[in-house]
Amino acid sequence: MDEKSEACKQRLIQALLSLAAETDQAAHKRCIILSGGVDTCAIVMACKDAGVRLDLAVSVSVSNEDGVFEGTDEEFVRKLAGAEGLELHYVHTSAMDLVSKVLPFCVKTLETFDPMDLRNSMVVALALHKAKELGCTQVKRGGRRRERRAGEGRGEGRRERRAGEGRGGQERRRSEGGGEQKGSAMG
Repeated sequence: MDEKSEACKQRLIQALLSLAAETDQAAHKRCIILSGGVDTCAIVMACKDAGVRLDLAVSVSVSNEDGVFEGTDEEFVRKLAGAEGLELHYVHTSAMDLVSKVLPFCVKTLETFDPMDLRNSMVVALALHKAKELGCTQVKRGGRRRERRAGEGRGEGRRERRAGEGRGGQERRRSEGGGEQKGSAMG
């Protein structure tokens, strides 16, 4: 590994250790949204190197209009999760279900109509709700810095959120603040 790659790896490990130090690992069920991309693979490997426990992985696959799951990384994700001892949960959905069920939740939570934010956030929202359903209290995911560098708006902060919580905790606050929220926010 070259010097620059090693420095990047060490920064990621330090960030994970810092997040882990803020909470009691034994008290939380940790999950990673596993896309099979470079970012999530790096996080899985860094967690292993840092001794930060991940309990399970959630992966989302979206079918085309014919119901076919083309171009997914399911096989790679399955192999990675198996090799790392992660309990893997798939969420299979269609583009139409994302648009009809998840898009309204994302627009309301993120308070945006920005297509880049919404495109990426729908799958993340679905995975977060699955993680919450599975009892996870902490979720890690890959970044979106490449898209953010193009100047689309506010930067993404910490990559770990409470499962099922949008930016700023809107969902959690609604459910704790008077019981407006019942069941899944996505219907």
